[in-house]
Order: sequence, then structure tokens, then C-alpha cells
Amino acid sequence: MSRREVYWSDFNPNVPLRTLISNAPESFWQAMMENREDEYESDQALIDLREAVTAAFESLSDRDQFLLRARLFEGRSIREVGVQMGMSHVNVLRLQRAALDQLRSTLSGHPLIQQRGWA
Repeated sequence: MSRREVYWSDFNPNVPLRTLISNAPESFWQAMMENREDEYESDQALIDLREAVTAAFESLSDRDQFLLRARLFEGRSIREVGVQMGMSHVNVLRLQRAALDQLRSTLSGHPLIQQRGWA
């Protein structure tokens, strides 16, 4: 759940005018990994979804898997990953974007993803 405060800047920027609350996931990855029972017909559908994501992730090269694991799951910085991989942060960003595009492309062809309208 994300929470965002909106300020009335003309009067007092430190006093929130209202607080908006949204239950929508903040990112694609949060949506994929959250266990929200109301969105799935059964536990089997959730298992099938996780298997699809795992299979798509495993179809990536070892380098891309390492990069995405370090950035998305371990929370390492771009520079930290670049040092470990022996390349500049600009190249790490380029590779990360390409790996995410490939993962998105692979997942968009999966029937379960298409059925849900996430493609």
C-alpha cells in the first residue's frame, strides 16, 4: 500500500491538506510477489503464477540473473553492482533495462499473464 501526502502549498506547506491511500502495488515486482488472496481463484493459480515468473527469470543469462538479483532482491546500488561486475554504472543501467525488457517480453507471452490482462 502506498501513502502520499498532498500539501496546500499556498498557505502552509508543512500541513497536509489530505492523505491519499492506495492499495495498488507500487511496481510490477511488488504486484508479482505480493500474496493477495482476493486476486486469485485458488492457491494453484498463485503457484502457477510464481512458477511462470521463476521460469522466465531462469531463462535469462547468468549475468542478467545476477544483475537483477543484486539490484531487485538484495538492494545493491548501481555503482556497487558495477564495481563487482567490472563495468561502469551506465553499462549496468543499460544491462538492467535490457534484462527487464527481456523478462517482461518472456512473461507477456505466458498464457496466465495474458489471461489476467497483465501483458
